[in-house]
Amino acid sequence: MDNSLSPKKRVKVFYSPIEAAIRWTGLSRQEPRILLALVDTRLPEQADFPRWQQLLLNAERIQDALVHGDLPYGKSGITTNDPALLEDPDLTIRHVDLRAWMIRFYPDQRPGFLFDAFERHLHPAVSMDAVKALLMDREALKVQLADRLRAWDALHAEFETLTAAYEASATEDKHVADLGPRSESTYLNIVGGLLTLLLVLLCQKRSLALMRMQHGHLGSVLSNAAAIRSRNVVMDDGTWRCVRWASARLVMRG
Repeated sequence: MDNSLSPKKRVKVFYSPIEAAIRWTGLSRQEPRILLALVDTRLPEQADFPRWQQLLLNAERIQDALVHGDLPYGKSGITTNDPALLEDPDLTIRHVDLRAWMIRFYPDQRPGFLFDAFERHLHPAVSMDAVKALLMDREALKVQLADRLRAWDALHAEFETLTAAYEASATEDKHVADLGPRSESTYLNIVGGLLTLLLVLLCQKRSLALMRMQHGHLGSVLSNAAAIRSRNVVMDDGTWRCVRWASARLVMRG
C-alpha cells in the first residue's frame, strides 16, 4: 500500500482512467514514472509493468466499466454520455461516480483515496446507510440508557433511605431489649407486686369460701334443733308416735 502521499493529497475532483487505476493499486509514489511510460497509450500493457500485474487488472476493470456504461465518464470533469470520448485522452471520471461504482461492483475494495479510515474498516456488506441507521439506533439507545440510569439512581436512593431507617430501628430495639440493672430491678419489683396482689386475692377468696361453708353448717345445726323441738311438741299433743324420723301419725284415744 502506498504511504508516500496522504489520502487528502491523492484525492481529486476527477481522474483519468490510468490515474484512478494507479491510486486503486496503491502506486501513487510511482505515478510520475507510470505516466511517463504511457505517453503514447491510455492503458498499460502486460509487458510494460510486469511487476505490477494488479495495475493492469484494475485499469482493465475501469475500461470495461466505461465501455459497458457502468461507470459515468466525461471530459475535463464534465460528465457526458458520448461514446467518442472513450478514445479521447482527455476522458475523465468524477470522484463521486468512481466511488459509487466501486461500492456497487467491488464492495471489498476500499482504496484510501476514495474511502476514509472508518469506511475502510467496515465490513464490505455494511453500507453507509446501514451505518447511519445503526448510529441513529445507538443514539436512541443512549437516551433510553440515560432514562434507566436516572430511574435506577432514584430507586437506589430510596433503598439507601429505607436501609438507614431499618438499621436505626434495629439499633433502637436492641437498646430496649438490653435492659440495665436499674430497669431490670424496676421490672422485677412490678412483677413481684403483681404476684403479691394475686396471692392476697386468692387468700381472700379462700376465706370467703370457708365462711360460706361454716355459715352453711351452722344453718344445718339450727335446722336440726328446730326440728327436734317441733317433734317434742307434737308428741306431747299425742300426734307423734315414733321418735325416729318417720311420717307423723294421728293417735286415737279411748
